[in-house]
Amino acid sequence: MGVPRLFRSHCNVKSIMCSPREEISFSCEACDFDICKACVYFSKLKPAEKRAKETEIRDRKRRQEIAAKQEMQNRMEKRRKKICRIEDEKKKISKEIREYSNMIKIPPKAPNRDKTKPLEFVVWFSDGYGNDGWHSYDGPPTKYFDSSFSSKSDANKRALYKFYKKNPWGLDVEEMLEQDTKCKFDHGLHYLQVTPDDSSTYTVGVVPAAAFKHLDNVGNSDDELSEEGSSPGIW
Repeated sequence: MGVPRLFRSHCNVKSIMCSPREEISFSCEACDFDICKACVYFSKLKPAEKRAKETEIRDRKRRQEIAAKQEMQNRMEKRRKKICRIEDEKKKISKEIREYSNMIKIPPKAPNRDKTKPLEFVVWFSDGYGNDGWHSYDGPPTKYFDSSFSSKSDANKRALYKFYKKNPWGLDVEEMLEQDTKCKFDHGLHYLQVTPDDSSTYTVGVVPAAAFKHLDNVGNSDDELSEEGSSPGIW
């Protein structure tokens, strides 16, 4: 019926069952009229059936709106809690770093820096560019031994200090806390990674001493770099 349109059209009837996704059942180019299959179906219902259908659809839409509103509220609450958790974590990390900074004014004993006889937990670090298409890439950056400790607590504190206070860019703690840091806490051990804009990726992690030598691309003792970029062994 009618003169079919050359291009996709939209339903003019727009009954309560109408939807932009509905297939057009009838089109007329000359009279500029289109009706979708859902509206054709609705138009053929008896008055009582139309009222029942309208009530059903309105109730369904109302439930969907309530569910969508609740979902939005849940997302906002989840986001609020996440922001609060991040802020709390920043405060906690900042406090731990400052406390540990005071603790290590006197350098630790030699066993912590002896990579030939590591203690139970090793702190390692790496700094290099990923495969970003701009810099030369020969694989993941080399991982270097930093220190080792007998307890997770001391190793984690050292990792925080190494990451936030001895980063390669000389940023202070507050500046580092503003960065988009990837943090993991796996089996009670820290893993921290950050890539500031237009810069390399800096990573600090803690692993059991037995696992360190099995990490990818671990540097040899002779290759090792210190925090200050000079000779090995500087705390």
